[in-house]
Amino acid sequence: MTIDYVDQITKSTLGLIELAKKTPQDLEVPTCPGWSILDLLDHVTKVQKRAALRIGKSIDVEVQNDSPSKGIDEAILRSTTALEELTSGFLSADDGAKCWNWTGSNQTVGWMKRRQAQEVTVHLFDALLTSDQSGDTKALVEMANITPELAKDGIVEYFEVFVGRLLAKGSVPEHSLHLHGIGQEGAEWILSNDKGSLVVSEGHQKSDVALRGETPLLLLWTWGRVERDRLEVLGSTEVLSSWEAFLRGI
Repeated sequence: MTIDYVDQITKSTLGLIELAKKTPQDLEVPTCPGWSILDLLDHVTKVQKRAALRIGKSIDVEVQNDSPSKGIDEAILRSTTALEELTSGFLSADDGAKCWNWTGSNQTVGWMKRRQAQEVTVHLFDALLTSDQSGDTKALVEMANITPELAKDGIVEYFEVFVGRLLAKGSVPEHSLHLHGIGQEGAEWILSNDKGSLVVSEGHQKSDVALRGETPLLLLWTWGRVERDRLEVLGSTEVLSSWEAFLRGI
Protein backbone atom coordinates (compact mmCIF):
# COMPACT_ATOMS: atom_id res chain seq x y z
CA MET A 1 0.00 0.00 0.00
CA THR A 2 1.30 3.43 -0.96
CA ILE A 3 1.28 5.96 1.87
CA ASP A 4 0.00 9.43 1.03
CA TYR A 5 2.52 11.42 3.04
CA VAL A 6 1.08 14.83 2.17
CA ASP A 7 -2.37 13.73 3.32
CA GLN A 8 -0.87 12.38 6.55
CA ILE A 9 1.00 15.64 7.15
CA THR A 10 -2.15 17.69 6.56
CA LYS A 11 -4.46 15.63 8.77
CA SER A 12 -1.94 15.32 11.59
CA THR A 13 -1.09 19.03 11.61
CA LEU A 14 -4.74 20.08 11.57
CA GLY A 15 -5.40 17.60 14.36
CA LEU A 16 -2.58 19.12 16.39
CA ILE A 17 -3.97 22.62 15.82
CA GLU A 18 -7.42 21.56 17.05
CA LEU A 19 -5.92 20.02 20.18
CA ALA A 20 -3.88 23.15 20.82
CA LYS A 21 -7.08 25.21 20.79
CA LYS A 22 -8.71 23.25 23.61
CA THR A 23 -5.83 21.93 25.73
CA PRO A 24 -4.92 24.01 28.81
CA GLN A 25 -1.59 25.76 28.31
CA ASP A 26 -0.39 24.87 31.80
CA LEU A 27 -0.43 21.14 31.05
CA GLU A 28 2.99 19.66 30.33
CA VAL A 29 3.36 17.33 27.35
CA PRO A 30 4.27 14.09 29.17
CA THR A 31 6.51 12.80 26.39
CA CYS A 32 8.23 16.17 25.83
CA PRO A 33 9.27 17.31 29.34
CA GLY A 34 9.14 21.05 29.85
CA TRP A 35 6.91 21.68 26.83
CA SER A 36 3.33 22.88 26.72
CA ILE A 37 0.99 22.16 23.83
CA LEU A 38 1.89 25.62 22.50
CA ASP A 39 5.59 24.74 22.55
CA LEU A 40 4.80 21.52 20.70
CA LEU A 41 2.85 23.35 18.00
CA ASP A 42 5.61 25.94 17.63
CA HIS A 43 8.15 23.13 17.21
CA VAL A 44 6.16 21.45 14.45
CA THR A 45 5.68 24.82 12.73
CA LYS A 46 9.42 25.49 12.81
CA VAL A 47 10.20 22.04 11.41
CA GLN A 48 7.65 22.42 8.61
CA LYS A 49 8.73 25.96 7.76
CA ARG A 50 12.34 24.85 7.47
CA ALA A 51 11.38 21.86 5.31
CA ALA A 52 9.32 24.06 2.98
CA LEU A 53 12.24 26.44 2.50
CA ARG A 54 14.56 23.54 1.63
CA ILE A 55 12.45 22.29 -1.28
CA GLY A 56 14.42 22.85 -4.47
CA LYS A 57 17.59 23.72 -2.52
CA SER A 58 20.87 21.84 -2.19
CA ILE A 59 21.99 23.88 0.84
CA ASP A 60 20.33 24.64 4.16
CA VAL A 61 18.16 27.72 4.56
CA GLU A 62 17.72 29.81 7.70
CA VAL A 63 14.21 30.28 9.09
CA GLN A 64 13.20 33.88 9.76
CA ASN A 65 11.02 34.93 12.72
CA ASP A 66 12.01 31.91 14.79
CA SER A 67 10.89 33.35 18.14
CA PRO A 68 8.20 31.60 20.23
CA SER A 69 4.59 32.52 19.54
CA LYS A 70 3.06 35.11 21.86
CA GLY A 71 -0.15 33.12 22.24
CA ILE A 72 -2.35 30.44 20.78
CA ASP A 73 -3.82 32.63 18.03
CA GLU A 74 -0.39 33.53 16.68
CA ALA A 75 0.76 29.91 16.99
CA ILE A 76 -2.21 28.68 14.97
CA LEU A 77 -1.71 31.31 12.28
CA ARG A 78 1.96 30.41 11.95
CA SER A 79 1.18 26.70 11.86
CA THR A 80 -1.53 27.09 9.22
CA THR A 81 0.81 29.16 7.05
CA ALA A 82 3.71 26.71 7.41
CA LEU A 83 1.45 23.76 6.57
CA GLU A 84 0.20 25.48 3.42
CA GLU A 85 3.74 26.36 2.31
CA LEU A 86 4.97 22.82 2.95
CA THR A 87 2.15 20.93 1.28
CA SER A 88 2.06 23.31 -1.69
CA GLY A 89 5.78 22.84 -2.14
CA PHE A 90 5.50 19.07 -1.98
CA LEU A 91 2.60 18.91 -4.42
CA SER A 92 4.41 21.07 -6.96
CA ALA A 93 7.65 19.07 -6.90
CA ASP A 94 8.60 15.57 -8.02
CA ASP A 95 9.80 13.15 -5.35
CA GLY A 96 13.21 13.11 -7.01
CA ALA A 97 13.60 16.89 -6.90
CA LYS A 98 16.38 18.21 -4.69
CA CYS A 99 15.64 19.09 -1.09
CA TRP A 100 18.40 19.55 1.45
CA ASN A 101 18.40 17.51 4.65
CA TRP A 102 20.83 17.08 7.52
CA THR A 103 21.82 13.46 6.81
CA GLY A 104 24.09 14.31 3.88
CA SER A 105 22.44 11.70 1.65
CA ASN A 106 19.19 11.18 -0.28
CA GLN A 107 18.65 14.93 -0.61
CA THR A 108 15.23 14.62 -2.23
CA VAL A 109 11.66 15.78 -1.81
CA GLY A 110 10.57 12.16 -1.39
CA TRP A 111 12.84 11.77 1.63
CA MET A 112 11.52 14.97 3.18
CA LYS A 113 7.87 14.03 2.63
CA ARG A 114 8.37 10.83 4.55
CA ARG A 115 10.30 12.53 7.37
CA GLN A 116 7.71 15.25 7.80
CA ALA A 117 4.83 12.76 7.85
CA GLN A 118 6.49 10.63 10.51
CA GLU A 119 7.53 13.69 12.54
CA VAL A 120 4.12 15.31 12.83
CA THR A 121 2.33 11.99 13.39
CA VAL A 122 4.41 11.24 16.47
CA HIS A 123 3.87 14.78 17.73
CA LEU A 124 0.11 14.48 17.21
CA PHE A 125 0.28 11.45 19.49
CA ASP A 126 2.19 13.61 22.01
CA ALA A 127 -0.63 16.15 21.88
CA LEU A 128 -3.28 13.46 22.31
CA LEU A 129 -1.49 12.12 25.38
CA THR A 130 -1.59 15.63 26.80
CA SER A 131 -5.26 16.34 26.13
CA ASP A 132 -6.66 12.87 26.88
CA GLN A 133 -5.12 11.33 29.98
CA SER A 134 -7.45 8.32 30.06
CA GLY A 135 -4.61 5.90 29.37
CA ASP A 136 -6.45 4.33 26.42
CA THR A 137 -3.41 4.01 24.17
CA LYS A 138 -5.22 2.03 21.49
CA ALA A 139 -7.82 4.78 21.09
CA LEU A 140 -5.12 7.45 20.88
CA VAL A 141 -3.27 5.46 18.21
CA GLU A 142 -6.46 5.38 16.14
CA MET A 143 -7.05 9.10 16.68
CA ALA A 144 -3.50 9.81 15.52
CA ASN A 145 -4.17 7.70 12.40
CA ILE A 146 -1.09 5.56 12.99
CA THR A 147 -1.93 2.68 10.67
CA PRO A 148 0.12 -0.53 10.62
CA GLU A 149 1.50 0.47 7.21
CA LEU A 150 2.57 3.91 8.41
CA ALA A 151 4.06 2.42 11.57
CA LYS A 152 6.07 -0.16 9.67
CA ASP A 153 7.36 2.57 7.37
CA GLY A 154 8.21 4.67 10.43
CA ILE A 155 10.27 1.93 12.05
CA VAL A 156 12.20 1.37 8.82
CA GLU A 157 12.77 5.11 8.48
CA TYR A 158 13.93 5.40 12.08
CA PHE A 159 16.74 2.94 11.54
CA GLU A 160 17.61 4.31 8.10
CA VAL A 161 17.79 7.92 9.22
CA PHE A 162 18.81 8.04 12.86
CA VAL A 163 21.53 5.38 13.16
CA GLY A 164 24.25 8.04 12.98
CA ARG A 165 22.74 10.01 15.84
CA LEU A 166 22.29 6.87 17.91
CA LEU A 167 25.92 5.85 17.48
CA ALA A 168 27.10 9.36 18.34
CA LYS A 169 25.20 9.24 21.63
CA GLY A 170 25.94 5.74 22.90
CA SER A 171 27.27 2.24 22.35
CA VAL A 172 25.26 -0.50 20.67
CA PRO A 173 24.08 -3.08 23.24
CA GLU A 174 25.96 -6.37 23.10
CA HIS A 175 22.90 -8.60 22.99
CA SER A 176 20.25 -8.84 20.27
CA LEU A 177 16.68 -7.55 20.14
CA HIS A 178 13.82 -8.86 18.02
CA LEU A 179 10.96 -6.48 17.21
CA HIS A 180 7.87 -8.42 16.10
CA GLY A 181 4.86 -6.58 14.70
CA ILE A 182 2.04 -9.08 15.03
CA GLY A 183 -0.47 -9.68 12.27
CA GLN A 184 1.49 -7.80 9.64
CA GLU A 185 3.69 -9.27 6.94
CA GLY A 186 7.28 -8.06 6.93
CA ALA A 187 7.01 -6.26 10.26
CA GLU A 188 9.88 -8.03 12.02
CA TRP A 189 13.38 -6.73 12.66
CA ILE A 190 16.52 -8.02 14.36
CA LEU A 191 18.81 -5.48 16.03
CA SER A 192 22.32 -6.68 16.79
CA ASN A 193 25.89 -5.56 17.43
CA ASP A 194 28.60 -6.29 14.85
CA LYS A 195 31.95 -5.06 16.18
CA GLY A 196 30.34 -1.94 17.60
CA SER A 197 28.12 -1.22 14.60
CA LEU A 198 24.34 -1.42 14.70
CA VAL A 199 22.96 -4.03 12.32
CA VAL A 200 19.25 -3.98 11.52
CA SER A 201 17.89 -6.84 9.45
CA GLU A 202 14.36 -7.81 8.54
CA GLY A 203 13.02 -11.22 9.41
CA HIS A 204 12.37 -13.66 12.24
CA GLN A 205 15.25 -14.92 14.35
CA LYS A 206 15.74 -16.00 17.96
CA SER A 207 17.25 -13.16 19.97
CA ASP A 208 18.18 -12.40 23.55
CA VAL A 209 14.93 -10.51 23.97
CA ALA A 210 11.85 -10.07 21.81
CA LEU A 211 9.25 -7.32 21.91
CA ARG A 212 5.90 -8.28 20.37
CA GLY A 213 2.82 -6.23 19.68
CA GLU A 214 0.92 -4.20 17.14
CA THR A 215 3.27 -2.32 14.84
CA PRO A 216 1.98 1.16 15.81
CA LEU A 217 2.88 0.41 19.43
CA LEU A 218 6.34 -0.79 18.38
CA LEU A 219 6.88 2.49 16.53
CA LEU A 220 5.78 4.51 19.55
CA TRP A 221 7.97 2.41 21.84
CA THR A 222 10.95 3.03 19.56
CA TRP A 223 10.37 6.77 19.88
CA GLY A 224 9.90 6.52 23.65
CA ARG A 225 6.20 7.39 23.51
CA VAL A 226 4.89 4.20 25.13
CA GLU A 227 6.50 1.89 27.64
CA ARG A 228 7.14 -1.83 27.36
CA ASP A 229 4.05 -2.66 29.45
CA ARG A 230 1.96 -2.02 26.32
CA LEU A 231 3.80 -4.86 24.57
CA GLU A 232 4.77 -8.48 25.22
CA VAL A 233 8.35 -9.00 26.42
CA LEU A 234 9.97 -12.39 25.80
CA GLY A 235 13.46 -12.85 27.21
CA SER A 236 15.85 -10.70 29.20
CA THR A 237 14.37 -7.48 30.58
CA GLU A 238 17.90 -6.25 31.30
CA VAL A 239 18.78 -6.55 27.61
CA LEU A 240 15.59 -4.69 26.72
CA SER A 241 16.53 -1.91 29.15
CA SER A 242 19.89 -1.53 27.42
CA TRP A 243 18.16 -1.15 24.05
CA GLU A 244 15.69 1.37 25.45
CA ALA A 245 18.56 3.48 26.76
CA PHE A 246 20.32 3.28 23.40
CA LEU A 247 17.33 3.96 21.14
CA ARG A 248 16.07 6.86 23.22
CA GLY A 249 19.44 8.55 23.26
CA ILE A 250 18.49 10.92 20.45
